[in-house]
Amino acid sequence: MARRIVRIFVGAVSLVAAVLLLAACGAETTPEEEAADAHRLGLQRQEQGNLQGAYEAYSHALDLNPELAEAYSDRAYVYYRYNRLESALEDLSRALELDPEIASAYYHRGLIMAAQELSDDAILALTRAVQLDPEYTDAYYQRARLYFGLEEFESVIADLSTAIELAPKTARYYLLRGQVHLVMEEPELAVPDLEYAITLSEDDDLVTVAKQMLSMAR
Repeated sequence: MARRIVRIFVGAVSLVAAVLLLAACGAETTPEEEAADAHRLGLQRQEQGNLQGAYEAYSHALDLNPELAEAYSDRAYVYYRYNRLESALEDLSRALELDPEIASAYYHRGLIMAAQELSDDAILALTRAVQLDPEYTDAYYQRARLYFGLEEFESVIADLSTAIELAPKTARYYLLRGQVHLVMEEPELAVPDLEYAITLSEDDDLVTVAKQMLSMAR
């Protein structure tokens, strides 16, 4: 019995030592894990405004894992920002081949269609994005902008109200909704939206526009 206890104890110590050694040395990562890390780095760089760095990170992720749909979708956005629309659409097609339910790919496709002045196609793409991800606030906002251009003001209000409910501290949502109320000759609704946009925003240009609209509403 004593020998059995000793063997169990020694075995446990050996297991702990192995775990500690593995942690110290670091487990070998797979290409898929490295690709996911590179993709996350790309998202960080993109958020920081470093589009070139984001592009490099997304491309590296796809070199490591050509099946990473999100990286194609996000690289497509960088292509879009560089006005390389054909390359963007190629990446989006590949992303949707790999994952037909990736909401960001439809969102980015909507942006490209809007840039090409294909409003109906853009609205369809953005609608699919919010169907797949009902909390995709920027998709509601971009669709609202398209509806505004088509003078479908009730649809604009509906999309912006949804976006505001999901992200109540986003100044540009209130600015556009205030503008729509102003166009619809509803100053009593425009004023609180514009005032709140000014309160929320640290963007001087946005604040200037909101103040100009506010002077018209009063």
